Amino acid sequence: MKKIVFFALILNIFISNVFAESDLYKPTKEFYINDFADIITSSVEKTVSARCSAIEKKTTAQVVVVTVPDLEGEDIGKYAYRLYSQWRIGDSRDNNGVLILISKAQRKIKVEVGYGLSGILHSGKVNKIVEDVAMEYLKKNDFNTAVKNIVYEIQGIIYYKYGIEGGFDHYDKESYSLKTEIIVAIGVGVVILATPFIYNFIKKRKRRFY
Repeated sequence: MKKIVFFALILNIFISNVFAESDLYKPTKEFYINDFADIITSSVEKTVSARCSAIEKKTTAQVVVVTVPDLEGEDIGKYAYRLYSQWRIGDSRDNNGVLILISKAQRKIKVEVGYGLSGILHSGKVNKIVEDVAMEYLKKNDFNTAVKNIVYEIQGIIYYKYGIEGGFDHYDKESYSLKTEIIVAIGVGVVILATPFIYNFIKKRKRRFY
């Protein structure tokens, strides 16, 4: 009896996973941009596809754009995660993929990032990019500009990680400046090294005072 229950449970999990995957869209032959909501013009599709193709050729990272008509009640974060996992976006070894998901009905954007890029595209950075270069256009139903802007900025950040020039179009490039990072790192290092000396100096001054 226990064996029957166990196999029934395994079968139920398997069937659930199959149906969970079957309700998702399949990637188009373009792969880099999949406009299931029919909200992106053909010219923008070509531009974005060319950019994403260049990213993969130069870095192995994959950036994929997907638009859907409606989430049908599902949380966009969960939907994006399922789609990212099923499509296996990014290099299998480095998990350096990025999925840009846009829901037309909900006017929502979710950027799902593989752990290989999570250091430079953490949630705070991604949310700022979306807010700065996409939300204004999304509210105006200008999906084309929203998509282009996000792709361009993500391209720039990925190129920066891999030491490749180019890609920044709208976002503040200085926030990714290597010189800035070096200066900040040196400043922090100096403070850490100087702390014991400062502490001893203050301690000696107190002793003299008393």
